[in-house]
Amino acid sequence: MTKEDKLRKIVADPVLWIRYFVQIVNKEGRKVPFDLTYHQKVLLKNFSKFNLVAKSRQLGVTSLALAYSLYLTHTEPDCVCMIMSYSLDTVDIVFKKLKALYDDLSPSVKIKDVANNRKELILENRSRIICCVCGSKDAARGATLRYVHLTEVSSMDDDKLKNQLVAIEAALRPDGQMVLESTSKGMNYWFELWMKAVNGESQYKPFFFSWVDDNRLFLVDYEESTEIYKNRHGRYLTVDDLDDEEITLYHKMDGENNLLSLKKLMWRRMRIANIGIEKFRQEFPSNAMESFIVSGNNVFDLQKIQDRLLNVNDTPKVKMPVKIPAIMKKWKKDCTIWKLPQKGMKYYSGVDTGEGISSDNSVIEIIDQDGYQVFEFASNKIKPYEFSELVRVVGIYYNKSLLVVEKMSAGHTVVDNLYDSNNRYLNLYKYKQYDAKGKMRKKPGFETSGKSRPIIINRFVEWFDKGQVCINSKNLLNEMKTFQMDDKGKVQATTGAKDDRVMAFCMAIEGLVNGVWYIW
Repeated sequence: MTKEDKLRKIVADPVLWIRYFVQIVNKEGRKVPFDLTYHQKVLLKNFSKFNLVAKSRQLGVTSLALAYSLYLTHTEPDCVCMIMSYSLDTVDIVFKKLKALYDDLSPSVKIKDVANNRKELILENRSRIICCVCGSKDAARGATLRYVHLTEVSSMDDDKLKNQLVAIEAALRPDGQMVLESTSKGMNYWFELWMKAVNGESQYKPFFFSWVDDNRLFLVDYEESTEIYKNRHGRYLTVDDLDDEEITLYHKMDGENNLLSLKKLMWRRMRIANIGIEKFRQEFPSNAMESFIVSGNNVFDLQKIQDRLLNVNDTPKVKMPVKIPAIMKKWKKDCTIWKLPQKGMKYYSGVDTGEGISSDNSVIEIIDQDGYQVFEFASNKIKPYEFSELVRVVGIYYNKSLLVVEKMSAGHTVVDNLYDSNNRYLNLYKYKQYDAKGKMRKKPGFETSGKSRPIIINRFVEWFDKGQVCINSKNLLNEMKTFQMDDKGKVQATTGAKDDRVMAFCMAIEGLVNGVWYIW
């Protein structure tokens, strides 16, 4: 390979270009080549047009954005990149870091600047990098944007952010790229953006980066914390000392480097001793949901949820049998089975119906007579009329389980179809209602009201706290994490989250505790 061929290869690959031509100051204060970390490479090699990055602190995502902006502006003329933060002070820090990277850029590729002030770097090839505050009306000054990076989005004002995103998305070039990244701070608009991306309800591609996967950035901190731990406890941490959560983290780490994994866990223990477990989980989460949860208004016990999540993978899923009804086969990718129906066992199905238009999920949650979760279906694509047939078939499949179907909104369609006189599902839950003449009537379905809703939710909370139900669904457990009491005292999913699985499970428990069974 000739020198020209090598150069073309480097210029075509931003990872190589940054590695060979960009220098950065490391945590020890030394200037070193910008050799990308694991997380930085993952992001750079898997860019979509729109990207969201939830992360632990200090993983170098903003530094990557600056280096990538230098790559683009030095390899493409008339290229405009924009780095946006939440305050003037943070923008100043970002721009100073950009200037340092530019000043230390290799002379072999460096393009002379014609302006290098007022938070803007302009090069002779008419490419430029703008650093600005979220909410700036003239942020791009009519430019067509090649790359935009919003840093610490969770600290931005929600209303300003919403307006800014509309303007930026409209200004993005057809080949443009956009990254929103942040360490989370509770459940604000950033959480809403994240949940929509995870649920496939937006065009953003979600990434989650955790300190657990990093083996380089905190090496010095790991070494220091290891020695502090030894001085305090008289010895180093061993595998036998680990609690359940630490064991789970240990297995997520590099299994071939047990010593480093233990050093990382000693660092974790020292950080928790300083800032507490809740703050640590927010600043240095091991999973995305953990970073959003802030204790205070949660209905369910967060620690109990976390404990179950750590062990839920130990419950094996069951492969769906080959011989099943056609509609179950059609929707099998949205079905999860932990136990197949057993002869003589009674089952209770909670049903919550969505509209089938990519909003709320339509959910079936099934527990057996012992409170063990055996089946879950969830989809926001299935239409109510088809969902009613799936509910019927799944109910029959699970020994003609008692169906507790919530009647609100599209739930009426499901109840009406199941109670149709020509093809009636006999084991359908009914509620009591008195008419104007004082006569008591039984009506099919479950009617959620201001009185019944708190009852079924509080019962679920109590049964979960006391271990009277076994939940196997990670998705249900994560919905329980976001189920909170708002300022008006109403209990529901926080903005951007869903609670369809929670409500369906409430109704499954209602069926079990009610004790009715309409077929013999």
